[in-house]
Amino acid sequence: MSAPDGYEQCVCWKCDRGRILHADDPMARPVWSRCQHCNGSGVVWAFVYPQARKADVRRMAENRLLFLAWNGTARERLMTEKEIRRREGR
Repeated sequence: MSAPDGYEQCVCWKCDRGRILHADDPMARPVWSRCQHCNGSGVVWAFVYPQARKADVRRMAENRLLFLAWNGTARERLMTEKEIRRREGR
């Protein structure tokens, strides 16, 4: 199966190779069960965001800048924080 545009296969971060340790009660012994996020395959489709350029960051609204500062890559975070400081006049 080919990937849809903008998506790539990544390892599921919610499980260990398609299975999770689960207990119904805090006092019950946990058992391994199938991960519901990846359906036991250990692989999920993830959307890949394009890299932000300086010109793109300068055009973004304030709320988008804050999102990029906290959820972007390290490079995007540095560019965004620099742009926020520039807008604030520091």
